Amino acid sequence: MRQAVMNLEPSVAQQLRRLAPAIVKRDQLNQLLPPPRMLDDVPSCVPTAPAIEGVHSLWRLRSHGTVAPKQKEGLRMKIGWIGLGKIGTAMVLQLRAVGHDVTVHARGQGLEQARAAGAAVSDDYATIAAASDLLGLCLFHDDQVRDVLFGGGALAALPAGAILVNHTTGSPLLAQEIAEHAPDGVATIDAAFSGGETTIEAGKLLVMAGGPAEAVERARSALSAYAGTIVPLGGPGQGQTVKLLNNLLFASNLHNAASLLRIAQQQGLDPADVAKIIGLGSGGSFALRSFESGSSIDDTLARSRPYLVKDVGTLGRTAADAAIDISAFAATLSFFSDHSAPQERIS
Repeated sequence: MRQAVMNLEPSVAQQLRRLAPAIVKRDQLNQLLPPPRMLDDVPSCVPTAPAIEGVHSLWRLRSHGTVAPKQKEGLRMKIGWIGLGKIGTAMVLQLRAVGHDVTVHARGQGLEQARAAGAAVSDDYATIAAASDLLGLCLFHDDQVRDVLFGGGALAALPAGAILVNHTTGSPLLAQEIAEHAPDGVATIDAAFSGGETTIEAGKLLVMAGGPAEAVERARSALSAYAGTIVPLGGPGQGQTVKLLNNLLFASNLHNAASLLRIAQQQGLDPADVAKIIGLGSGGSFALRSFESGSSIDDTLARSRPYLVKDVGTLGRTAADAAIDISAFAATLSFFSDHSAPQERIS
């Protein structure tokens, strides 16, 4: 690692210098950075494994375009998978493409694709879990997660040394509950993500991982099949918390963008054109780009609404339970609370 960092471009090394003083000790950073090294007056701080990994991740991202290492020989895993919607199926196909042994649950729209890719099939949650080094979940909401792990016995069936990776966006409190009830020797990771099928196929998904750092490292052999950035965030529930905050901000941006484009429309302007123009300036955002396709404002909102209703509602309840003030997002909370999100099959 040190030799690789010594070869960094000066601009990248300088970014590391600016990032690292707040999160790692000066002498540790000096071992990584090329001359000139850190200034003597930089305060020495207590390092954490996630913080050090964050510095290493920045180096990997800037120098290689990826954070998660590719699968290494000898790290082939037996993976159980529950959830074959579009996202879950795309993940399974990537896992099979890099050589992992995968057994999927016999429900979901992607079952035949998974089978064609060489995945085994079982109709019992506990049976899948008992034979897994890693059990992956990619469902729609917390009730489905509870049904699989507690009602279906999957959590109790996991063997010592196994890892549970839950990609379902949901409550941080449920993530903590799962960790508390996991059998001895079983690690749990709430691995919320940002991205879609195209991102998965390119191996560039962002994964926000809450759980033991050691378990996140062991899970990289599987996660790196479809994730390019894997960020360890600390204890159980932290991955879910960051994902919910991400979705709250996206929901707020989407709501504001829609409101702005309605004003433009009332002024006789084409909303898609305005979205493209503003997107080139300081007002641009990922949410605003959603309106560039030419679909109506309502249709664009409708595509994201089921997920945002669920996630914004989850964050609202979580904040209320913890007495956290999120009133700055009151308009967003209201906008995404008056519509029911249709439930999907376990997929």
